[in-house]
Amino acid sequence: MILRSKKIPFLATEFSSDGKGSKFARMTNFTEFNVSKNPKEHSSKYIDEDFERSEIVAYATSANYKFDYEPDNVVHQKLAQVADEELTGDAAKVTIAIVDMLNGSEVASGNVYPCRVREFSAVPSSEGDDSDIYTYSGTFKAVGATTLGYMQINEDGSGTFMETL
Repeated sequence: MILRSKKIPFLATEFSSDGKGSKFARMTNFTEFNVSKNPKEHSSKYIDEDFERSEIVAYATSANYKFDYEPDNVVHQKLAQVADEELTGDAAKVTIAIVDMLNGSEVASGNVYPCRVREFSAVPSSEGDDSDIYTYSGTFKAVGATTLGYMQINEDGSGTFMETL
């Protein structure tokens, strides 16, 4: 059994000169973050066969999210801004790394774990739907391909992305 807390999302907060996320903040106080692969299929039925053939031709990966809003949290600030200001286009895009805390290795400079990084459009759906805590929710929808790499987890809980070790 794998604990949910071992696959952790981080959101890019700083970018390198090539535009890729380099510094990441852990996405804390999220009560929901579930990934859907949403495969797109192509099917064909050939006249000389009694069955239909299907193959996956693309994916439309998305992740539903919901969090308890904390105004001092940089991740919450970005996602609340997208919702509150009804941002569109590039202004609504975020870069997220899913870090696999199960397969890490100890190195001299800290904990390093494999991760998958991808750009998403943050698509807000609702806010304030809890009577006790102010919440935001929505869906992250993939914008591009996944980049495999490594996340070094720093002492403060933030992450530094590396494409190679």
